[in-house]
Amino acid sequence: MRVKQPEPFDPNREYSPGERCVYRGMVLIAEKWTAADARLANNNPAIFTQRCVRCKIKREDCPGIGRQCDKFHRGDRKTIYWRLLRIVGGFKGVETLEFNYNGTIAGVKVKAAPDSNNK
Repeated sequence: MRVKQPEPFDPNREYSPGERCVYRGMVLIAEKWTAADARLANNNPAIFTQRCVRCKIKREDCPGIGRQCDKFHRGDRKTIYWRLLRIVGGFKGVETLEFNYNGTIAGVKVKAAPDSNNK
């Protein structure tokens, strides 16, 4: 079975939930942000982070306005965020822990770094 390869990230394109893209050495997948996710993030911010904190698109590439991730800027009225699926071949992942203001672990930050074989 042939699988379609993910294309490079286009900030002006409206991605549907489940679509994939390549961004800075990472393959990302668009996930739908549901009301249950928002409720958990609002009730337990130390355990469940907000949508823009979970999103793997960097702030300098996504200022938050007009990037086709909010339901007010999309045609299908869905809210999405980008989740890490895997690291692209030829890269390796560098993982660091993220901490909240009170010292609890908020998540794991994965940064794609060039592999030592493919500098």
